[in-house]
Amino acid sequence: MSNQNSTEEMPLPFQPSLWRQRTFRWGKLLGVFFAGQSLVQVIGLVTGFLLIRWLSVDAYAQFSVAFGFQSTIAMLADLGFCGSVVALAGNRGHQPEVLGSYVAAALHYRRIILSILFPITIVALPLLMTKHGWGWEVQVALLTSVLCSIFAQGYLSLYTAPLLIHQKLKQSYGTQVIAATSRLSLNTVLHLFSILGAATASWAATLATVLNAFLFRRSTRALVNKPVTPDLAARKEMLGYVAPLIPGIIFTAFQSQITLFVIATFGRDTSIAEIAALGRLGQVLIILGTLNGVILGPYFAKLPRSLLGRRYAQTLAVAILLAAAIVWLGFVWPGALLWVLGAKYAQLREQVSWSIVAWAISYICGVMWTIHSARKWIFWWGTWFYIAVILAAQIIAVKFLDLSTTMNVIFFSVFTAGAVLLVHLTTAIYGFFRYKPAEFLNL
Repeated sequence: MSNQNSTEEMPLPFQPSLWRQRTFRWGKLLGVFFAGQSLVQVIGLVTGFLLIRWLSVDAYAQFSVAFGFQSTIAMLADLGFCGSVVALAGNRGHQPEVLGSYVAAALHYRRIILSILFPITIVALPLLMTKHGWGWEVQVALLTSVLCSIFAQGYLSLYTAPLLIHQKLKQSYGTQVIAATSRLSLNTVLHLFSILGAATASWAATLATVLNAFLFRRSTRALVNKPVTPDLAARKEMLGYVAPLIPGIIFTAFQSQITLFVIATFGRDTSIAEIAALGRLGQVLIILGTLNGVILGPYFAKLPRSLLGRRYAQTLAVAILLAAAIVWLGFVWPGALLWVLGAKYAQLREQVSWSIVAWAISYICGVMWTIHSARKWIFWWGTWFYIAVILAAQIIAVKFLDLSTTMNVIFFSVFTAGAVLLVHLTTAIYGFFRYKPAEFLNL
């Protein structure tokens, strides 16, 4: 065992062949990731920005409220069960029976959760839409679209894990490109025939999600041997892992769309569309955020403890530099981003700059959270501390900000992102100090 560790940590100049192998493997993996994710990102950005330009302000507000509600319910429907498969499988992820047992366990819990959430959605979403006076035809179309999409997203999330564990990124991104291209094509056809609206745009997204889930499931048949009855031991292990996360996930599910919900409650349809359009600009950071789950999560889950401190510091430093560069660009050239949104949103120069500040902080938080969850730094106290700090920060913001305006809602999001960063810093300090100094201070 000691020989193995000394070989792994031997300085690279003494292992030229191993260095070349690792460099080639990581170079190939990162090349596929950036090529695939960039293509999916570009198609998604084009689709999103075309919708901003093609839809009226009212229609985009309707579409955005439905999408925000769907995103919240989708997180609640998962509650961390689907996302736990990679961490629980660990270095056994190449065994189809192991993967199958965790996939079956996650599906078991997801069915229970959906039986509770679907009735709530059927009541809550129409109430939110009725408040703004939207017609029943739009409400029914958006509601059915949301329900179908939430159902399909579970399978999409579950069957992404086997491809990530086996590092089959070409297969993963090929499937995503097909689905994204289908959505873009369908929206274009609807626009050309002048039938693109909030409902049809929502259904185009739902059909793309269904197609993506179907293709992912088909491509992972050989990687997942799912039992007919979920394994009791796998269910207990998964529940034990996820249980400390559940309060935080429920809280985060609402927090992830908090700005949209706040403006939908206090503001007008125009403000809803502005917040949603600015949120769409945040997709420029999706490629970096996706890197967390695709590359960082599996890497840190298998990383030896002796290398953790060094790799954590290096990864966080790179994330901070990237975030700082993006913020600088946002303040120097906000007009370039506003041009993408179109003339209807050209007045939002200051708003777009501060929105980027919130996105940059959230990106750094996402990097830290990915590492913490991969190392199983999941603590009951951390969950409640997270909720308490965020609520305290938002109560202070509500007291001093008029949340009926777009600018103040953005300041609200910046303040919230800063509070989240404070929580992750606290978790990191606690996580490292659980070890002996010699185990992680290998910088």
